[in-house]
Amino acid sequence: MARRPRRTCASYAQKYHSAPAGTMAHCLRTLAGFLRPPQTYGLCLTSKAFHAKENGVPRATRALRVSLERSLARVLKARGVSPEAVDFKALVDADGRPGALIAGSTMVQCVLGTVWTGEEHRGAERHHPEGKIDLDIFTTAAAAPGVRSRLCGRGLTLSTVQCGPACMYRDLGADLMGKAMDCYVHHTEGYSLTPEEGYCFDPYDSDNEDEMFSLADATAWAAGATRDMETRNASFSGLESEGRYGYIEDWNAPEYRIRAAADTDAFSYDRRLDEEKIIDLVIANTNVADARTLLASCDLNISKASWDGRVFRIPDPHRSFRSETRMDPRRLELMSAFADKLLEKPPARRYESDDETVLPRFLERDGRFYTERETWDAISHVFETPREGQPKWDAEYIYEPSGYLPPPMMHHNWFAKLFLRQEKYKARGVRLLDVPQNFATVVGRIEIDLDTY
Repeated sequence: MARRPRRTCASYAQKYHSAPAGTMAHCLRTLAGFLRPPQTYGLCLTSKAFHAKENGVPRATRALRVSLERSLARVLKARGVSPEAVDFKALVDADGRPGALIAGSTMVQCVLGTVWTGEEHRGAERHHPEGKIDLDIFTTAAAAPGVRSRLCGRGLTLSTVQCGPACMYRDLGADLMGKAMDCYVHHTEGYSLTPEEGYCFDPYDSDNEDEMFSLADATAWAAGATRDMETRNASFSGLESEGRYGYIEDWNAPEYRIRAAADTDAFSYDRRLDEEKIIDLVIANTNVADARTLLASCDLNISKASWDGRVFRIPDPHRSFRSETRMDPRRLELMSAFADKLLEKPPARRYESDDETVLPRFLERDGRFYTERETWDAISHVFETPREGQPKWDAEYIYEPSGYLPPPMMHHNWFAKLFLRQEKYKARGVRLLDVPQNFATVVGRIEIDLDTY
């Protein structure tokens, strides 16, 4: 039997190695699918060959996009949200301005290649009950109907509405209440996963049909919210947002009415799902044409990373992929002035509780923390000491002590939220650069007031 001719590399060279550049790009993208974005970014910095362009796009850019898409898919899967529900590429206009995008903590996880559970830091249960972390979506008013249709058409239901900065509800730290910094948010909406038909909200009253979820009823309720202002407010009456009722004053702006796209009926609403909210949809004012404008309210630069369905945008990528970030300079200046004034006096109030797992941040020290009345002196100090280039306070929100009304919780909670958010990100491995040391002391002495207005 004749021996088969020996195969040599030369006989295969023309077939397999005629386009080494294409082979390199393919291998790089394949490898990127198995690496976390920081690893892919580091790999792409090791060779100039990774930055050669193919069809006008660097190989490194294509590889990093593959890694980021895989990372985002893992984060969405952990929340139970399908990638199709947040595919907003159709809302990008001809000038490249996105009508909607994902940003905030979801994109931080995407950039770092990790998935947070809400249990990474002590006291997490006060910020994320049951270990849930919301998905933040920012949209313009014009694109909002399309976003609602996409969300509700892919397994989600509107469950709660929160008023914008003009509404006197408890400040959740989403924007700077009363400060003359630009705030473009009109209101926010919460969306929950749509339960199965017949899902019982009250397991102790399982025979009561009124306590069961019906998609037909949820769709009818949502339709009733779009006819006129009176009907819409009646439909949303009783809608609780952190313990308060929410009404959106949009008599002169009908474009804000909560409705879906005109060419679809994929819109449902059930306020009984508010405790299961997993998506925060932030709606901009009508003068905003680019959803990226809303990211001005983010206090950490890494939180401004975004995905609009077409483009990933990573601010300061060298630091972001190293899990480092800086704070917004305007908020850093406010926080520094607040911390310096607040820490001039020790807190007077002692936290009293028999449960030592409730607030370990306080109990591990002497159990004392600042009340809203004590922080008001520091807030007033910030009011009265505008610096060059720093915006002045809006007179409408300046608090005038009357002797019987307490200081507004909106300002106390806004500052508390800023400091406590730093604690969360530090516990998750994000390094905050150029932050004063006394910020850590404030974190251990301040708490968000959830019981008093």
